Amino acid sequence: MKLKKKEMGITLIVLVVTIIVLLILAGVVLRIVAGEQGILKRTEDAVTKNDKGTAIEELELAIADLKVKYWEDGAVGSLQDYVINALDKYEEIGGKLLGTLSIEPTGKLSYETETTVIGWIDEKGNLQIGEKNMEPPTIPEGLEIGSTVSYNPSGTYNWQAEYCSSNKTVETDDVELNSGTGESFNISSWRVFNIDRATGKIEMVPAGPTSGEVYLGESQGYNNGVKLLNDACNSLYSDSSKGITARSINRGDIEKRIEKEKLATIKAGYSHTNLSSYAHLNENDQVSNAYEKDASKYPLIYGKEALSVIDGNPNADGLEMSEQKVLIGRTEADANGKVASNR
Repeated sequence: MKLKKKEMGITLIVLVVTIIVLLILAGVVLRIVAGEQGILKRTEDAVTKNDKGTAIEELELAIADLKVKYWEDGAVGSLQDYVINALDKYEEIGGKLLGTLSIEPTGKLSYETETTVIGWIDEKGNLQIGEKNMEPPTIPEGLEIGSTVSYNPSGTYNWQAEYCSSNKTVETDDVELNSGTGESFNISSWRVFNIDRATGKIEMVPAGPTSGEVYLGESQGYNNGVKLLNDACNSLYSDSSKGITARSINRGDIEKRIEKEKLATIKAGYSHTNLSSYAHLNENDQVSNAYEKDASKYPLIYGKEALSVIDGNPNADGLEMSEQKVLIGRTEADANGKVASNR
């Protein structure tokens, strides 16, 4: 019998199946490369992220340059306002931005390069990144630093002799303070002291002094002065229904409104001999001979303050300005609120 040789080849069915499989594989590949989580999309996202990072870095370098200029020039006004105004004109003052910057009076900015960066300048002059729909709070039209605002609070505070003096009689010499209309601590006219455009926070100070007085004396007055004044102001002038929180104004508030060169001149006029109680002539300066020699005791809180000096030993870590959180009673040290030095 003669055998017929079997011919090898691809049938139409096999060919169709092969094409279908290839199409399926092609579809899988395309989905991997170009899908929502695909290679191309991830590459595109990486490029966009890199472009955005470069734009942010460029803005931050420009802002850092302007902050240095702010201090060098002894500029007047807040650091936030200075950076907002100067960044908007950065190229005019010798800077260079590769993209297109638009910045609103509120501090909101849009910076376009290969991508778009949306953000704002905060009260410390730093760049904050936000979403496109981010809208800083609206400042009332016409309100600016120095504007007069009418606000008539009503509150009370018990000014206690135990904390304000080492000599007054506890409870007997306590005084009830009242800020209501017609009372001695009433204040109804205020001036705008500072405006934070990013948060909408407005700081105000009284347009004039009150007729009321308080007593702060001896070591207990020193021990509790910061907290007493803050607590009293908070109770007398805050109004939670209006979003108003009050505190005592401090040296830091005043210094940020003084030209840097004039501030340096003022500080240079103080000496350790004629103003030994001025504890912070500069950030890292302190009265070097405080509570040495004949001083046998010192106010209790003084030993807890940053840069205090007792027996020639500076305190490198402690309370900064206006950081007192707890009132100090007379019994925590001796009857006068003092503790003994090591000498």
